[in-house]
Amino acid sequence: MATYVNTMDIQTRLLTLVSKKVAKEASRKELAELNILLRKNPEIKNSLKNILAYWDDIHFEHPLSEKELDQNLAGVLAKIHTLIDRPGPR
Repeated sequence: MATYVNTMDIQTRLLTLVSKKVAKEASRKELAELNILLRKNPEIKNSLKNILAYWDDIHFEHPLSEKELDQNLAGVLAKIHTLIDRPGPR
């Protein structure tokens, strides 16, 4: 696993890994790295748990286009980013 210099590096890597997980494009190695990072950052893990549960719960009435998928994913990632950057307890 990579060594991260600061919190922003960790957050950026987490967002990348979560994006890949949601898109079902994460490798086993990336999923393992995500799990390690989340274990080391429980406050972020708790925020992501709720967001990912919501994402998994969405049932679309019609198949989404690539553009709609990208827009939905961008919205989820924006929410994740907001929660990660929010000061105080989560």
